[in-house]
Amino acid sequence: MTSVRPISGISYIDARPSVDMTPSDGEPSDESRIEAIRIAFSKVAHGALAAHLKGFTSGVLASDLIIIGDAIVELLKERKVTVLCWDGDDFADDSFTKVLTRVNESLPQVQFVAFLRSEEQHSRYQNKMGFDGSWQSTSLAGNLSVLLCDNAVGSHDRYEHLGVVGLKATCAPLVIAVGGGGVLRKEFDQMLGQGVEYALFDAVRIRDGAEEHAAIIGLDGVVLRPVSGKLSNKTAASECGMLTVAIKVMKIIGIDEKAQTIDLILFVRMEWIMPDGSDPWVDWRDCLSWDNGQGPNKKLLPNGYTRETQTVRATFLQPLDLHHYPFDAHKLEIVLVSNPTTDIKMDKLSGVKDAATLHTHAVSLFDNSSWRSLRPKSAKNEEPMDPVVCRFDSTPASESDSSISYVRMSTRLCVERQAEFTIFNVLMPNFILTIFMLMSYAIPREDVSDRLAYHVTVLLAMFAGKLVTVGMLPVTSYLTFIDWYMFASYIFVVAIALEVSITKLLVDLPPHAYIGEHALTTTDQASFYTFLGVWFLYHFGFTAVGLRLQRNSRHHLESWLQEAILDQERRVQTPRAHARKGSCCRRADWRGSSSRVVTESDYRRISKGAAPVGRGAGQTREVRCAWDGRPRRTDAAERGGVAQETAQHLEFGALGVELDRRALAEPGSPPY
Repeated sequence: MTSVRPISGISYIDARPSVDMTPSDGEPSDESRIEAIRIAFSKVAHGALAAHLKGFTSGVLASDLIIIGDAIVELLKERKVTVLCWDGDDFADDSFTKVLTRVNESLPQVQFVAFLRSEEQHSRYQNKMGFDGSWQSTSLAGNLSVLLCDNAVGSHDRYEHLGVVGLKATCAPLVIAVGGGGVLRKEFDQMLGQGVEYALFDAVRIRDGAEEHAAIIGLDGVVLRPVSGKLSNKTAASECGMLTVAIKVMKIIGIDEKAQTIDLILFVRMEWIMPDGSDPWVDWRDCLSWDNGQGPNKKLLPNGYTRETQTVRATFLQPLDLHHYPFDAHKLEIVLVSNPTTDIKMDKLSGVKDAATLHTHAVSLFDNSSWRSLRPKSAKNEEPMDPVVCRFDSTPASESDSSISYVRMSTRLCVERQAEFTIFNVLMPNFILTIFMLMSYAIPREDVSDRLAYHVTVLLAMFAGKLVTVGMLPVTSYLTFIDWYMFASYIFVVAIALEVSITKLLVDLPPHAYIGEHALTTTDQASFYTFLGVWFLYHFGFTAVGLRLQRNSRHHLESWLQEAILDQERRVQTPRAHARKGSCCRRADWRGSSSRVVTESDYRRISKGAAPVGRGAGQTREVRCAWDGRPRRTDAAERGGVAQETAQHLEFGALGVELDRRALAEPGSPPY
């Protein structure tokens, strides 16, 4: 049974599942939550047409919010919306929630409904007065109903959960987005195909001096809405184009080591829209041939985008590093470059999980070759992932004569050589020949000419084997691993032949011409055991080095793939502040009181439950968190709880320092 509890003009309605809706284990299902919210919502706005409002919660310029607010008012009039809902975000002058007050002033007949976790009513992240204190002083307070949901909804940094449950409960056909980050993107993916229209207003927020656009911009099902005024951002989606791409590697035909090329069949899908209606130019870097048979198939879509699909057989130049041959592994990269970053944006095609994928039978030809694909492992589990990964970024301005940066899509695939073929057909014969070289000591010592003839025969056989590898590899300015092994074998063979020749000369020279037979036999045995030890030593050394090179090459390429995987995950997650190793995490546009900035050493100490340097136990301090730069209040008890909840996640290097969004955050703190 739900109940209405008005507090100072705001009506709070209990929308948690009742006891009869809760299973015996005590954890309500999403179905029971949706039903409870639907019952509570019907008491507030029975039979009303609802829409949901979402967007950036900080960093949006007030002038943009005024322009977008007027456009949203017109949209609500056009769609005859009578109830406007949102996910319980606090009021702020630089947040999308500022639009709610403008709508209330222009359309007083519209009702406002917020979905809120019950524990955040009077206290929440950085706001000791909670949701009620945030909205109590606004003009919306007298026209606002809040549906209190159970605390498990949206917990563990899954705030898209609250948005999805609210959408399903109200059956709203329209979501109005004023920008929006990673949470909105996750929610969009979960609601894909369920008949919800997303109307996007291209607001941007300023983070660390850079513009951040909506995470759902350009996706299929998202309609970019026009505004009557000029927005402040210079790269608004209404002024620049959008290109979405999906590539499936259908078949890898072969890798030519001598020509250093890769031949494959691709299925390419593109969708784009340009302000002037033109087509974007695309450049496939290092493409030597492009055969698409009947040509691309173009189609104009209802949303104004142009779709192009084509199946092509392409050959790309791929420089190969053969230093470790035959224990080598290689980066294969297909790079697509399009218009300047000021003219177009590039992202993965809507409706696909990954922008680059590998067909099930794409590597079937590898069964009869010396190659195999390298599958990266996810950082979260040990299950192999798709061997093809993708990364969207931009070219360095220094590469262009005009200092222009262009959008770029990099499709990455790694292969490693199956060394068995080379081992058994090249290295093994050489290995056996060196053993035969030691067997020459079975020839009587006095038959020096027979021994030398035997040595020359073995050396010629090794030279013949070397000619095989020369025909297999391109001409390089460096020696490969197999070259060094063959070179060591030549030295070994020549050293034995020289030992026999020099010993013969020394024995025949006076006064040693009459050295006894026993002395010659002893010298011969000593030489045999010496070269046997050398044989064991250098073969053991080359075996150890080869295994290490193979392991290091594999690890290096997996890191290269993981770099693209992490970059792709960040594109759909909430943007976080980054800093270089040894620095601090700080939000540039925070307008609060001065506070101590948290360094890496502080995070390590806090993760162990200890107080930061200069703070005693039990003292409360204000810190800045990496994912949004907002201050957090933490004390010793909270630090201990955080240390038990999750370990700190630090990533150093060129990608900067990324601190886990749960670190130092109070329970329920939203990740935007």
